[in-house]
Amino acid sequence: MVDDISSKPTGILSWLPRSLGFALPFMMIGLTVLGSAAVGVAAYGLSHSGLEEAGRQQLSTQADSSRKIFDMSMDRAVADLETMASGAAAKQALSDLSTMIESLPQDIPKVQEFFQQGATREERASVSGEGQGSMYAYRHVGFHGGISSAWQSGGYGDIYLVNAAGYIVYTVTKSADFLLTLDDPDVAGTGLAEAIAASTAADPGTRIVSEYQPYGLNGGEPALFLVRDVRGTVKNTEEIIGYVAIRLDASYFNTILNSGDDVSGQTFLINDKGMVLSDMPLADQPTALKLTISDAAIVGAATGGKVEASRVDEKGVSQISVAVPAPFLDKKWAIVAERSENDVMSAANSIFMAMMLVTLVVIAVASVIGILVSRSITKPVTRLTRTMDKLASGELDVDVEGTERRNELGAMARAVEVFRANGLKVAALTDEQKLASQQRRAEHAEMMQNLQRAFGNVLQSAIEGDFSARVAADFPDDELNALARSFNDLVEMVERGIGETGRVLSALADTDLTARVEGDFQGAFDKLKTDTNAVADKLVEIVEKLKHTSHGLKTATGEILSGANDLSERTTKQAATIEETSAAMEQLSQTVMENAKRAGSAADQAKHASQTAEEGGEVMTEANQAMERISASSTKISNIIGMIDDIAFQTNLLALNASVEAARAGEAGKGFAVVAVEVRRLAQSAAEASSEVKALIEQSGEEVAGGTKLVAEAAEKLSAILDAVRTNATEMEGIARDSREQASSIDEVNVAVRQMDEMTQHNAALVEQTNAAIEQTEAQASELDTIVDVFTLDGSAAGVASSLARRQAPRKAASSAQTTAATPARKPLSDGNAAIDQDWSEF
Repeated sequence: MVDDISSKPTGILSWLPRSLGFALPFMMIGLTVLGSAAVGVAAYGLSHSGLEEAGRQQLSTQADSSRKIFDMSMDRAVADLETMASGAAAKQALSDLSTMIESLPQDIPKVQEFFQQGATREERASVSGEGQGSMYAYRHVGFHGGISSAWQSGGYGDIYLVNAAGYIVYTVTKSADFLLTLDDPDVAGTGLAEAIAASTAADPGTRIVSEYQPYGLNGGEPALFLVRDVRGTVKNTEEIIGYVAIRLDASYFNTILNSGDDVSGQTFLINDKGMVLSDMPLADQPTALKLTISDAAIVGAATGGKVEASRVDEKGVSQISVAVPAPFLDKKWAIVAERSENDVMSAANSIFMAMMLVTLVVIAVASVIGILVSRSITKPVTRLTRTMDKLASGELDVDVEGTERRNELGAMARAVEVFRANGLKVAALTDEQKLASQQRRAEHAEMMQNLQRAFGNVLQSAIEGDFSARVAADFPDDELNALARSFNDLVEMVERGIGETGRVLSALADTDLTARVEGDFQGAFDKLKTDTNAVADKLVEIVEKLKHTSHGLKTATGEILSGANDLSERTTKQAATIEETSAAMEQLSQTVMENAKRAGSAADQAKHASQTAEEGGEVMTEANQAMERISASSTKISNIIGMIDDIAFQTNLLALNASVEAARAGEAGKGFAVVAVEVRRLAQSAAEASSEVKALIEQSGEEVAGGTKLVAEAAEKLSAILDAVRTNATEMEGIARDSREQASSIDEVNVAVRQMDEMTQHNAALVEQTNAAIEQTEAQASELDTIVDVFTLDGSAAGVASSLARRQAPRKAASSAQTTAATPARKPLSDGNAAIDQDWSEF
């Protein structure tokens, strides 16, 4: 029968140890390991998937924010290019500096030496040239401040003015390319020369962007040039008078793409060929134009849409990447934001390590409890089994241990003691009694076999992990029946203890922390109950702390998000106000420019009137001189008429003497007398005619004298008018010059207001990026709530409802933050947030 009891078990439990001392702790440890492993695997799976999705969403938000900042920065560069190219300052600078350079080419080395004394470009850019003494420096002072301000605020590499002849007449930093020509070997073939050549052939006002390539005059660093032509009127014809160019270096793109504090991730720029255009912050060396991305999906984002992918970088590190298209003019680029998978999953690994630690602690506690419980059960059972084996073999002098116990094991020991006492009594019987006793022994042996079979089946089931079996045999001996009942009670107690412990561990595996070991136990089972419940209570305490911490984190994040939303709203209002101010300044600038044009036109008309008045004065002078010549001629004619009168008078006397002599001659003198009479008559007619002519000449002289006087007075009046016109022309020129200077000043103020508007828009974009990061943090806190909420701490319906409410709260908060931008933000618990201070309402 012993062989039957100790025979090997069959079935799925054949791998269990045959000894009950090993089976009990082995089963308890196994159940604990299975439950803890289930909890750990579930928690790690949830955290892994949640963190991966959160990491991708964070990278997507980072890529979108970088794209907005990139677009704003490039739009600002284009706006600065347009402002400078269409403004009067650049045209005047090109005209003045070109005149200085082309008229005095021998002064170029001196000018270069003076402006290139600084060691850094900031030092060179700070030199305005005031007080230097040269004509170039004198002209340079007038506009350098405005252009250098745009250069500094925009973060550009440099700003160039190139005249139509190809001279680089101005740069902000006065680097190696200052005052060179486009035909210079160091300049020819660069992106600057090629972009200017393309601008010359393009339509007026076309913005040209060069290829992104190394620029030798800047140490071979990669550079991109934005170029636009500057047009002006030359001999009543609109022609190109020069070009404005803005240089964007790799540091420009590095600044706008990596302005955050995230040291575990990086953002960079690529083109449609996969070439990296900016430096990767996590790379050991500069990567601009030195590294190519081979992943086709990421490269395809430059010509397609947003892409989420994974790649292995040049160091062999697996990266999670998000790429968004970022086109600029005719360039097809993409912005890539990426982070290593190890950084993204670091929190999951921490959770996994924490769960592993908790699992190991639970396994260790369960192992100790299982060993103690099994030792407290199996040792007495083993001793009783050895004692029963000895009694069955006839050794009646053995000591039965454990009879003093007050549990089922003590009852079993006392029953065995009864067997030993009965055996001693049987040994003391007489022969007759021995004969009768042999029969009883045979019956007793059969009963013992039945007892051993019944107990063996129950023990075998217990070894196999089935504690539902009971000793069902009905023995004729009441003590054996009491032993069977005690043994059944023992098995039932073990089954109940292991079942309660298994139920609690199973609930823990199902994330239900409300289950506890119930019932009354004693000894090792009571310690098992206490330790198991203590483990559950400790887990409840840990999870409640996690919930409290998560709720506090979400509350603080909500307050920060509320303040950030308020700041975003105020920043948006401020940006709108500045935009309206910019529009008003532009309108005022246009009005002043129109007044300047009108003043210039009036000055031109005044100049024309002055020229006409001068020409009239000259005509009046000539007329006065002509009148004087006429007066002189009239005087000469009067003299000639007087001479004619004298001749007529003398002729008349001669004719009269001839008539007297003819009368004296008589008949011989009649013919001569007739001639004398005719001569006399002619002399009288000539005298009368000369008298009339003289009167007319005198009258003409008087008229000429009056005309001369009037012409002189008119000349004096015209001279006074000419002086007034000249004074008016001078004043109109001053007004036109002051109007141009005022328009230029207003234009500079307009540029400053526009830059302030753009910086405010930039700040608004940064606030939106901060809001997105805070919302992402709040979503991660809600995700942590979701992970912790899988543990059931309270079995009531209210606990479940609050868990569901906490899971839905982040989504409601995110949607309400977008739909209630016009409503005032709720007051936070703290008054220290400057973003929501009441003093900001003044803006």
